[in-house]
Amino acid sequence: MELKTEDIKALEPVKFNYEELKKELIEKVENYKILVYTEENINMAKKDRANLNKLKKAINDEKIRVKNTLLAPYADFESKCKELIEIVDTSVENVDRQVKAFEDEEKRTKREEIQKYFNEHVGHFKDVIIFENVFEDRWLNKTTTMKTVQADIEHIFSRASSDLITIESTVQDKEIQKQCIAFYFKNITNPSILGTTIQKARELIEEKKKIEELKQAEIKKAEGTEKTESGTKSTENGTEKKITIAFLAQEMVNEQMQALKKCLKDNNIKYSPVPGFEKSKKPLVLDYSESKDDYEDVRGQELYNEIEKINFSVYNLADCPEDAIIGRDLFTADDYIDALCKGMELAKKGYTDIEINEINEIESEEE
Repeated sequence: MELKTEDIKALEPVKFNYEELKKELIEKVENYKILVYTEENINMAKKDRANLNKLKKAINDEKIRVKNTLLAPYADFESKCKELIEIVDTSVENVDRQVKAFEDEEKRTKREEIQKYFNEHVGHFKDVIIFENVFEDRWLNKTTTMKTVQADIEHIFSRASSDLITIESTVQDKEIQKQCIAFYFKNITNPSILGTTIQKARELIEEKKKIEELKQAEIKKAEGTEKTESGTKSTENGTEKKITIAFLAQEMVNEQMQALKKCLKDNNIKYSPVPGFEKSKKPLVLDYSESKDDYEDVRGQELYNEIEKINFSVYNLADCPEDAIIGRDLFTADDYIDALCKGMELAKKGYTDIEINEINEIESEEE
């Protein structure tokens, strides 16, 4: 049974006045490309647009008509072929259903045979290697023989035995060893499970070591507390009484602070910050003033502190900010170094903040 078709004669090209029409269209389109419409003849432009669209539609409609005419025989052929395919499909569905049922039964039978072999050879791994965890779908393929499946299962058992010997010889801590073995069998399908398990063991050992160090630190801390308490009880047994005091050091420069630390260290006196006390603040107060022009634009600014001999001013901000005079000259690299030195000098004196004190507006130089 086969589909037979008679020889199909090639269709001749569709003949029409292509060259003649093309020449006329090119000439007509060229005219429209250079044509300029004005407000007076815009209605003519609308008519030209409508005529061009009408011509384009006429060409396209004729193209569709010819195409449908040429494809009419094929459309009939296609429709009849689809009808034949539907007839075949009604039978294919029934056959396909039965074939799949037969194949599923074969796979079920083979799976039972595989599981039987697994159960017979699992031995002492019965509670740790679960059949469903190691089962592979490819074992049910027809191209995979039972001999291959049995070899895979035996390899699983032999590899587990070898890996267990390695784990037990590598991990001496029995508690960690037990955790690693449980981890191994939980992830036994991982191709690199042995290496992963050894890495897990190292992590557990390191974690246990840190916990032990913390415990020892707590024990030493507790012992130190007991010794401190016993040293402060009484002087009846000749032990010197130890006391704890808190004091606040203020207005210190860096040299004085270092000297105080050295004194405490030389005399084996423990010291630490007193909770609740913050480092005292010493703000540098700068008086700030500004002058404005008749349009209320800022014309000049001044910052000064008589005690620390600070005087900074800038003018002509309103006229031309980029040419403003800073100290009657531009701010140079030398000025920048001087500013840094002044900052370090103020830091040694204990200044920690800057406070701006706004004062009355500077009288305009023009007044």
